Amino acid sequence: MTIIDREARHEAGGPRRRKKRWLVPGLAIAALVTAAAGYALTRDLRTSTEISCPDAIVDAVTGDPVADCANLWRQQNGTEPPPLVAYDNQRGGIEVVPAGADVPAEWTPLEAGVVQDPRLIELDAALADYGDGLNATCYTPESAQPLAESALRRLGLVDWSVRIDQERDGGDGTCATHLVDPETRAVVISALEMNPPPADAPFRRLATSVQAQIDDQCLSRVDAVNSVRRIAADLGINESAGELIMHSVPDASAECSRTDVNVGGRIEVTVRGA
Repeated sequence: MTIIDREARHEAGGPRRRKKRWLVPGLAIAALVTAAAGYALTRDLRTSTEISCPDAIVDAVTGDPVADCANLWRQQNGTEPPPLVAYDNQRGGIEVVPAGADVPAEWTPLEAGVVQDPRLIELDAALADYGDGLNATCYTPESAQPLAESALRRLGLVDWSVRIDQERDGGDGTCATHLVDPETRAVVISALEMNPPPADAPFRRLATSVQAQIDDQCLSRVDAVNSVRRIAADLGINESAGELIMHSVPDASAECSRTDVNVGGRIEVTVRGA
């Protein structure tokens, strides 16, 4: 799970939106999250794609905040977590804390289970994928638009659209990046100045190999997870040392598994499938 700066998040009064990008200047990221901060107080929690866990703020993976925070606890501590409870913090965010912890009076407990839309979580991860998402190469906003439209169709988000931010024109040294904006039901594509990662970066090599060896096959989730681990080991990426985080998300409706390779301090691979 991608860990997000907690102090920066609380300054905005709720979960901050940010994308996994390589060497994006901080000011550019600030410009992206500003667009989302305006609706943080009123948005539907099902449209959120982040969670505040006991020790960090992370990207959602499954749509079940308690399950995601429990998995993060296991990754960080190597032990089973204490019982956890998810709350609506009434500021547009989901807070997960140990059961019995003192919480602000305005927080309201959430029902157990999936409370975030898995389609939006997958949309965010797919567009940030280093295999066939926007991070796979340096797209212009115009060339990125069909990719985003295809992701919306695949995920059944038929009432969503793709909008290019015309106020942020492209140019030399810029690449397309995205913001999932539930308020307007749109994927907003912007051109930001950034340095694309080198082709020999470990996560780029992993994403390229996964794309070539897994994504074009129709594998079960278990087989896809095993294949990712084999490819990573062959590339010298050590999962036991924390260099690789694997997420395996059940999706009974999937005929074939789907794989996204993202980067947020560590290499994270999410496999969704039956």
